[in-house]
Amino acid sequence: MAALAATSAFAQSSVTVYGTLDAAYKNYTLKNAQGDVVIKSNGVSDGTNAGPRLGFKGTEDLGNGTAANFVFEAGMTVADPAGLSNRSGAGGAQVYGIGNSGNLAEGAYSAGSNTRQAYVSAAKAGVGELRIGYQYTALYDTSTNSGFLVGMEQAGGILHTMSNAEFGGTRANGLVYVSPKIAGTTEIRAYYGAGTGRETNESDLSTGEVGYKVNNAKRQGLAAVFEQGPLRLGAAYTTYKVEQTLGATPADTQNAYGVKTAATKAQSFESKLTQLNASYDFGMVKPVVQYIKGEKDLTAQAGNTTANGLITGAVGKYDYTATTYGATVPFGAATFFVMGGNGKITSDTATLNKYKQTQYGVRYALSKRSTAYIAAGNSKDTQAATTAFGKNSFSAIGLTHSF
Repeated sequence: MAALAATSAFAQSSVTVYGTLDAAYKNYTLKNAQGDVVIKSNGVSDGTNAGPRLGFKGTEDLGNGTAANFVFEAGMTVADPAGLSNRSGAGGAQVYGIGNSGNLAEGAYSAGSNTRQAYVSAAKAGVGELRIGYQYTALYDTSTNSGFLVGMEQAGGILHTMSNAEFGGTRANGLVYVSPKIAGTTEIRAYYGAGTGRETNESDLSTGEVGYKVNNAKRQGLAAVFEQGPLRLGAAYTTYKVEQTLGATPADTQNAYGVKTAATKAQSFESKLTQLNASYDFGMVKPVVQYIKGEKDLTAQAGNTTANGLITGAVGKYDYTATTYGATVPFGAATFFVMGGNGKITSDTATLNKYKQTQYGVRYALSKRSTAYIAAGNSKDTQAATTAFGKNSFSAIGLTHSF
């Protein structure tokens, strides 16, 4: 009887292995505002159309409409021997060892950070699902995973997540509640959790935790997607608060010879981001528009704060606005797409960045799981300083396979 009970319990559980592989021949160029080439990369790359990944997801039926679930998803590199490695797909040169940061990306690979998602959850029919762990934020779910991004996260497609680090990034630890569909049309998600730092981390030591005496980060978000017939609408609101103070003697990074290689940095700020998306499928064409408006109040900073594309100028307020527009046109097994957009970042006294983007291409469905594609695009910062990054561009031909 015990054996039969164990067999019955096992039959109510399932685990699925899934993944995506994406490889292309890609040309990438990054120039400064003077037009000088900073990086030029030609060759086999990955993550152009879809970030390669390997995932495991499972569910256990607990009875009475309840279930326990889990997801673990790791990034992969197809064009590099690391294999299970840093999640790829960033819009930069596919150059191993060059970090990816900023809106005009320098590179697509960096050390560590290979987990895309890792969480457990409890769900009940008619009530919803509560997830805990490392997972997508409201910002990324709304900008990228809700079907409103018709292009690729490459040059020419930067504005849907412009300066996302200012608003807590695309993934983080936290709690996420996913509602059942309301009236069959609307799904609501509530997000709470830490960001790039820990939710609460204070130290009494003079040096602090890796140089910080206080290192707190907290994010809250609310998102909803409405779908009825050909009409889809999406909206999200995110607040993000970072509080950092250095210890009396910051623990600066040193090499093996005791030479200082990087200064411990700290900054405190509050930011908020509003996202609005819409699409309508006319059959022969589906137009899409995405709009973001963000605000950041930088209240304090110390040390070298140039990191991860963050605005690190004078203490004060900064505004972020961007509009992305595009359309897809199906033609048999092919789907053509085009995107454009404008965005800017301003301080109280000046326009710091002024972006324009263009991207176009075609995806051809070889089967339900395999898609060939050709794409090209570019992003420009017409406000960039002379030696700063002014334009990046790419062209690629590749193949995506999902399993």
